[in-house]
Amino acid sequence: MNAVAPTIVDKVFPLADKKAQNGRMEDEHGSLVIVDRIKKHDLVRDKLVRKVCADCSVISLEIQNLKQRISTEIQNLINEMLTQYGQKMGGKKGNVTLFSYDKSLKLERTQQERETTNEHILVAKQMVDDCIKAWAKGAKKDLQALVQKYFRTDGKGSYSVQDLKKLMRMKIGQDDPNWQAAMKALANSIEQSHTETYYRAYYRNEAGGYESIPLNITDVH
Repeated sequence: MNAVAPTIVDKVFPLADKKAQNGRMEDEHGSLVIVDRIKKHDLVRDKLVRKVCADCSVISLEIQNLKQRISTEIQNLINEMLTQYGQKMGGKKGNVTLFSYDKSLKLERTQQERETTNEHILVAKQMVDDCIKAWAKGAKKDLQALVQKYFRTDGKGSYSVQDLKKLMRMKIGQDDPNWQAAMKALANSIEQSHTETYYRAYYRNEAGGYESIPLNITDVH
């Protein structure tokens, strides 16, 4: 039997519920500090942070359960519709928009394909570098910085697929077969990684437009 994965509440509550033991509290370095030596403000802040983080973990779990419930109920509705026509769906892909009968409420399921780069990116990068070195001896030297900009990586060393696609669309090196070969290798380096599904709920305001029902704490006013 597979073990049940711990929820966010399981992970956060033990931290939020941690209390002083034998008159001592653990600091960030794992050292036990006598409570009487800790500033009152630090103790008040500690209590606040633990309580709010515990509350947030509960809401986070509720949102996670809500997302799963929305996913199941939307798919059940689609399956019921397909059954009426004697059809079956091969998967759960596709954008869907559902309205209440009076159109005052709207529910959306949108899906986005995420892309990443594979091992071909190493070859493509080397081929691009070779082109830049060759161009440095000619009139295209001014393009070096421009091209390198699109090969920047993030903190994890990953390339931006969006930037790489911008580079492939640029009309440079059209008369250079080496550059064209590099762009082909670059195209082969981009592949689909996974699909992300988003659910959004809306209500119709007095002006007749739809406003989202915020589920992100930063969007709540």
